[in-house]
Parts: sequence; structure tokens; C-alpha cells
Amino acid sequence: MTSPRQHMLGAVLAAFAIGASASGLSAQQQPAGDAQDVLKYANGNYLAFVKSPADTVNNNTLGGMQALQEALTKRTSLDPEEEIVALDLETDNLAPFQFILFPITDDTQPLSKLAQSNLQSYINARKMLIIDIRSNNRDDKAILARVLGDVDLGILEPMRDNHPLTEIFYRSGTLPGSLNVTPVQVKVPSASVSEDIASVIVGRRDWARAWAGTTVSDDAQEQAIRAIVNVAVAAYTGNYKPDQQRLDEAIRDIRND
Repeated sequence: MTSPRQHMLGAVLAAFAIGASASGLSAQQQPAGDAQDVLKYANGNYLAFVKSPADTVNNNTLGGMQALQEALTKRTSLDPEEEIVALDLETDNLAPFQFILFPITDDTQPLSKLAQSNLQSYINARKMLIIDIRSNNRDDKAILARVLGDVDLGILEPMRDNHPLTEIFYRSGTLPGSLNVTPVQVKVPSASVSEDIASVIVGRRDWARAWAGTTVSDDAQEQAIRAIVNVAVAAYTGNYKPDQQRLDEAIRDIRND
């Protein structure tokens, strides 16, 4: 009979297993607002992104998400669904999704009160939101204030080199992308929630095109993919291992049971 500790470690180790080979890729452009769609998306591992008014941005984002999807399918046991969901914050229910990429450009319009409420509920549920600022305006705070309005992202801090998100599946850098000038900001986890994850990430890195390899070298693409695989594993498993010592201790405990 397995102990509760064995069950817990089994769930952690499952995220590190090597998965099946990649299947075909497609984009889902349908809204996720009605009950049938909500049930569908809640029962699978779907990657999602917030639609931009600019088709070029959507195409670049989709290409990066497809590259991430393929990496997760080949390298982990998460096995995300083929469909990649393009979300409208005005109309779509965000609750079924564990991982959303939100590219913000100069074309991104300020969110309505309804969209703000929708996004705030998602953030409050401590699911993974990645905001990639792709604007000519260099004032990130001003950009976020213009677009997000009253949305509270929580307390953000620069992502350090030894942040737990850099050591989940791979040892990686601090979320490299196509642009690596300003530090990535991550939400400070809640001290009141055990093993809470840094569920909001903000950067000016043009991540999607780095994941797709369209603007970087093969080596830089690999480093970008490894880093975002870490984040996706955290998003779908709900936590991350803070360090290797803790995992080693858990394994020793099981062997001693």
C-alpha cells in the first residue's frame, strides 16, 4: 500500500517523464465562452494566448506556442492538446486554462471593465499569465497601466538566476527570448499558500519568436524553449520543486518507508 508521500512524489516525478512523439499542430480560433467549450477546455491541457488586433502578432504568437507545444509533447508527459486557443478577454472564459500568453503591443487597446474583471479572476486563481511587452514605448509601467487599467498583478520582483522556475525540468536562464535587455519580472508568491507558484511573469523579450526560432540562433532557441518548458510544467502541475535537495530528500523518505 502506498503512503501519501509516495502519491505526492509520484505526481511530481510524472512531470519529468518523457512523453510521446509530437502530433499535428493547429490553431483554435473559436471562443471559449459557452458551457460546452468550457467543459472541453477544462478536460484537457490547452495552451492559450490573448488575441492581438494585429494579424502579424497573432501569427508570430501562434508560431511560438506551436513550438512550445511540440517541445512539451516530445520532452514531457504533459501532452498538450493539438488546439492552441486564441482568447478574447471580453467574451471568453479563462477559467479552464492553466497557461496564457498575453502579448501587449502598441496596437493593444485598453481593457474594458469586463475584460479587467475576467483577467483579474484568472490571476486571483494563481494560474500562469505571461505578459510579453512588445511596444516602442520603453516605460513598461505606463504600458501596463494603459492596457490593464485596474488589474492588480501583485507584487513583482526581478527574476533572479536561481529562481525556482529556472530549475523545474531543466536548469535554465531567466526566460531568455529574442530581446534580453531588461530583467524579467515575476510575481512574489503568497506566503500563506504552501508551494504557491510565481503565477505572473512580465517581460520585454519577444518570447514567441524566440521559441519558434525565427529571430534567434538554434542554440538561443533551445535555451528559450528549455526555460519556457519549466514554466509550463509549473503551470500544469500547480507547483514546482524549490531545489534538488528537497526532491532528493523525498526520494530517500520513500525508500525508507
